[in-house]
Amino acid sequence: MKPVIPLPRLPEAARVHAESIPELRGPDAWRSLRDNCRDGYDALRERLRQNQRGLCAYPSGAVVEVPDQEVEHFHPKSRDEDGRRWVFEPGNLFVTCRNTANGSILDDPHRVAPPASCGTFKAERNPDDAIESMRPLKPSELPHAEKVFRVGQRDGALSPCPSGCGAAGLASGRVQATIDFLNLDCRRLRQARTDIIPELAEMLLLYLGTDADDSLARQHMAEDALLAGKDGDLPTFFSTIREFLQPEAEDVLAEKRDKWLEPAS
Repeated sequence: MKPVIPLPRLPEAARVHAESIPELRGPDAWRSLRDNCRDGYDALRERLRQNQRGLCAYPSGAVVEVPDQEVEHFHPKSRDEDGRRWVFEPGNLFVTCRNTANGSILDDPHRVAPPASCGTFKAERNPDDAIESMRPLKPSELPHAEKVFRVGQRDGALSPCPSGCGAAGLASGRVQATIDFLNLDCRRLRQARTDIIPELAEMLLLYLGTDADDSLARQHMAEDALLAGKDGDLPTFFSTIREFLQPEAEDVLAEKRDKWLEPAS
């Protein structure tokens, strides 16, 4: 899970349709957009994908073919309340892949094997039902500078990073609550993170063959492996690569925010 700058507004076609159906709320309003304003729905989904630099909002896997994408409401769209229309609130919307036990169009065990995670696991639970110190964080609430997740390099386990949480002034309980709320430390995602670590180690050996020392090799690898390519997308499992290339990764990310944090233009 990586920080995301929230979408400032709906694409024009989606906004116009949303304003044209004030009598509809929650799932009914969302179904109307998806079924009756397909151009608006598709524009919204693509804008969110660009905003997230091609990554699923939760485990940071790649959002790939269109049929495998869906728009996720962090605060349930069925829970419109207090005058807020969560179903169309831009900051409540993220694009995710169908990477859970519900199935995927892709023949990839990291996406379809049980147990469920992410939006399927979250279902209709409301993050605001938790006390503030244990309220799950949505991607747009994550600190931009500090690394608050830690990825185990032997087992792919995801846990709060105490030093990063402390530097950000963020209770580690909220990071753990986020992991639990979305089941981001399930065995399927642990395995997916573990599987790419040998590939990263082999890649680092190539950089060590051309650079004078380990630190310089890690810096150059971070520049190539953590920043967006020509298509504007980031590599899959961004947080795992970030962990592998510590501490040089933090220097690169701090200097090149426009290549990983800011939305693709």
